[in-house]
Parts: sequence; C-alpha cells; structure tokens
Amino acid sequence: MINTEKVALAVGEVLNFRFGVGISAAPIGESSARDGEQNFKLSLEQSFGVLTMIIKSAEIHVRAAELPASSHGSVFWVRVSLHYNLVSGGRNASVICTLWLDKSYAVLASQTEEEAGRLVDDASEGAL
Repeated sequence: MINTEKVALAVGEVLNFRFGVGISAAPIGESSARDGEQNFKLSLEQSFGVLTMIIKSAEIHVRAAELPASSHGSVFWVRVSLHYNLVSGGRNASVICTLWLDKSYAVLASQTEEEAGRLVDDASEGAL
C-alpha cells in the first residue's frame, strides 16, 4: 500500500525546489484503483498573483503506483499534474512532472514534461 502522505511530502519538496510553488502536504480526495494505484489532490498554498485575472482556482492532482522490482528494488511512479479553472469558465490541466521514489519515499529521479519532450525530440533527430 502506498503511503499518500509521504508521497505528498516528496511531491511538495520537488515542486518547491523546481518551481518555487508551495503546496499543502495533506492529501485530499484520496481514491485507489483495483491495481493499487492511488489518486489524490493537493491544494496550492499561495495566491496566483497577477494570474488571478485569468485563473480562478487550481489544485495539484497526483497519481501514484508501485512498479515491479528493478535494480533499485520496488519503486513508486508518481505523475503530478496541475488542474486549473479559468475565470472565463473553462478549465485545463497539464502534467507538470513525473517522479520515481524508492521504498523509503526518497526521490530517485524526477523529470519535467519539458525534459521528457526534449528526449523525444532528440530521439527523433537521432541524437540518442
């Protein structure tokens, strides 16, 4: 079973370090799938500043799953996305990053979607 509070702490540390974003480490709306995947939300702890003209509300959505044993033993895969509602009434979502955590919930690796896109571009250009 995945400890969502420890996953939330790891997500908070990474988002604060990479993007300067403060989030609440208390999981909200937890649910789990039959395969053991855990889903929950985290709330942002800061205002949107000038973006309040276009963003009405936002929250972080987290999906976490335990992956089979590898050279690091069993690891947790964590997908982090930002879901936001616009003042105009629309809503949108964007994947922020993917994390891999060890069994003690320490971050083994993290990758932003921008970094993942560069890897795909490099591979398609034959640079890898």
